[in-house]
Amino acid sequence: MKKILGVIPSRLHSTRLPNKPLVDICGKPMVWWVHERARNARGLDDVVVATDDEQVAEVCDKYQMQCVMTSSAHSTPTSRIHEVSTLIDSDFYAFISGDEPLIEPASIDAIAFAAKEADNVDAVNAMIAIDHASEVIDPTNIKVVTNTNGFLLYATRSPLPFPKGRLDFDYMKFVGIGAFSKNALDIFNRTPRSKLEQIEECDLLRFIDRGVKVKMVKVNCESLSVDTPKDLEIVRHQMERILNGGGGLTAIIPVKKNSTRLPNKNILPFGKTNLLIHKIRQLKQVPTVDKIVVSTDSDEMLKMAADEGVIPMRRPQKYADESRPISEFVMYLGDVVEGDHFMWSCVTSPLVGAELYSKAIELYFEKLQEGYDSLVTVAPFKHYLMDENGPFNFSRGREHPNSQKLKKLYLFTNGIQLTPRTKYKEWGDRIGLKPYLMEVGKREAIDIDDVYDYRFALSMLEQ
Repeated sequence: MKKILGVIPSRLHSTRLPNKPLVDICGKPMVWWVHERARNARGLDDVVVATDDEQVAEVCDKYQMQCVMTSSAHSTPTSRIHEVSTLIDSDFYAFISGDEPLIEPASIDAIAFAAKEADNVDAVNAMIAIDHASEVIDPTNIKVVTNTNGFLLYATRSPLPFPKGRLDFDYMKFVGIGAFSKNALDIFNRTPRSKLEQIEECDLLRFIDRGVKVKMVKVNCESLSVDTPKDLEIVRHQMERILNGGGGLTAIIPVKKNSTRLPNKNILPFGKTNLLIHKIRQLKQVPTVDKIVVSTDSDEMLKMAADEGVIPMRRPQKYADESRPISEFVMYLGDVVEGDHFMWSCVTSPLVGAELYSKAIELYFEKLQEGYDSLVTVAPFKHYLMDENGPFNFSRGREHPNSQKLKKLYLFTNGIQLTPRTKYKEWGDRIGLKPYLMEVGKREAIDIDDVYDYRFALSMLEQ
């Protein structure tokens, strides 16, 4: 297996935000928060801070972070990482931006594992879909265009591609998480800045100019680079909310021993393990989850939970009886499970991963402040619905509408349901009276209920 070293370039001098790596965020310097997030990424074998300043080195020593002193002559983070590659041996060197203290470990993992698994690839970088039109025209966002195999064709600060022929596509932008082989870094270091790189001020273009293949990997992270005092205040506020809310958030995995439609459903093989352990490991990668509880009536599953280091909780048999209303089980959980907030996390939604959980938790705490009382993932759809009495959402005959003109409806998925603990007792339900509906794609909406769902989930996992 390829070895991957995480490298956090940390330059003290910044014109817009002096002493940026050392600014205080909730009692710790920013570089510590970045290092902590990187340290929690499973795909990295080790993490180092690369700096040219003794003050940063002293802080690293204080907080027991490995530090490498590099030259002050570097004009780009990539060239600083190249110097690290001459000092520490590794197959790949993962670039982790030193000004993103909210970076998700799962996003780092996406790049690290892509680098480990790829053949004949010297560079991997993250990209994310752009949600707002203003971001497309913002030159601080580097837009990236890939071929059908996910390799970078071009990176630019201009809107690209131009939507002349069709509109059904996502603009993608560069994210500051990448991994480079020693060969790629050597090519970068011995090659002068190309004309395109100078025009766009984008390191990736030097690789493109020299024929180095760059594999782009889509992630779902929502992070924020701290470049200005305003950015710093936003991140401080978000970090305080995460710390205050995340400390009391418990993920509940409800699993029963028996399933009538699909025997042993909750422990069917999935990936390199089974559905239950797969879900536990996904949740363990979410930094804002404080506790993980597996509630089950199965001795086998209780042992699996204990072996994975999470909380096994035996479910009384009466709450495993399908003839009883689920509200009784929900109210029981409100009594016996610790935590200020609960996240219902079903193993039958195996393609809801750590990044989506993190995004949902952040949204949940934001929406509580706006008056919502819970969050639930939903899959939007437009289909003709009817029963034996006739249509629900369309007219027949000459008024029969095109399906795209139907009102958008929502299917509740079993992926994520976030609720204050007190409401479990009050409502007897995981969804409140005013839930925030978080839309997810068809992949994340998969809910394994029968063998066909299971086969579909397996096929999507392999893609």
